[in-house]
Amino acid sequence: IKTIECQVDQPHHLDSSEITGLVLVGVMVVVLAAATLLDLYSASTPTRVHYRKGHLQYLLVFSVSHNIQKLFQVTSARSPEVITCLHGIRFLSITWVVLGHQYAYSTSVAQNTIESFKLTKKVAFQVIANADVSVDTFFFMSGLLVSAGLLRRVTSTGKFNVLQYYIHRIVRLLPPIAVTVMLVATVSEMAVGGPASQSYTTYYLKGCRHSWWTDVTFTSNFFFSFLQQMGKTDEAATCLPHCWYTAVDMQLYVFTPIVLLPLCYWPKSRRAWAWVWAWTGASVVVPAVIVGVYHTWPASLLLLNDTEDMLEYNHKVYLMPWCRAGPYIVGIWAGYLLHRSRDSPRITRLSTVR
Repeated sequence: IKTIECQVDQPHHLDSSEITGLVLVGVMVVVLAAATLLDLYSASTPTRVHYRKGHLQYLLVFSVSHNIQKLFQVTSARSPEVITCLHGIRFLSITWVVLGHQYAYSTSVAQNTIESFKLTKKVAFQVIANADVSVDTFFFMSGLLVSAGLLRRVTSTGKFNVLQYYIHRIVRLLPPIAVTVMLVATVSEMAVGGPASQSYTTYYLKGCRHSWWTDVTFTSNFFFSFLQQMGKTDEAATCLPHCWYTAVDMQLYVFTPIVLLPLCYWPKSRRAWAWVWAWTGASVVVPAVIVGVYHTWPASLLLLNDTEDMLEYNHKVYLMPWCRAGPYIVGIWAGYLLHRSRDSPRITRLSTVR
């Protein structure tokens, strides 16, 4: 046994970060409580409907009771704007992700790692061992939905609103990520205890308080490989390392109009089609060239004592948007075909041969 970790029972003194976090949490609780009470009060009697108008309507969006109803609402009615099969794909994919991570983390704390790796010899286990491929499904769905939505707006309005396109995305993603980062960076230590709690404070929390900004700016995937140059090898890379996905997704989202808009405005132009096909080809060629030039892994592998090669693959391939653009562009094409099928249903009508 090389290291022994223990916990000493001693009083915890709040630091400035925790005090700031507690104040912010308190403000959030007050806002949620006020919005919920106003919602229940105004809905109890028809004569109080006027409370839902004016400036108070901006407070009501934080009502806990109202939002819980929306979160648990199940609608069976079909809508032409909703692609229902994506719900099933999303459920199966996230289940795949959770299952793969559970095995990965269980292996990391196993008493005998070599014995646990014998599980990978079974062919059926390769479905679990290669669960990282499921992330490509999410990139595909994101590309499909962004493409279909963008084409629908441009077709209906005849123009592309740049500010609306980017602000809408930021408003959707930034608030939940920012709140989670704030909670992890400030008050999370108060909920952590046990023999391993010291490693959380000295590694995860330390890195979170230094590099929180990479999560809220959607750039964390670019900074993972520079931790050594930044002198931060003894701390976590970010508050939310799994948000590398939202960072890559945001980066691909930013470039989607550049790829798709020529086909929106000039659907019969050969140059527009050549432009989109060029990006499609690049999404295949670029990852292949990077893997060949740097001799990295072609995909994630489960190997022992090969940390350097794993980091090389992650930093140059797995986390880079130009290497994850392939399934995203396939989603863009799928969104385009679904959009065109409104006027030409034969496009998406599959025969037995196809």
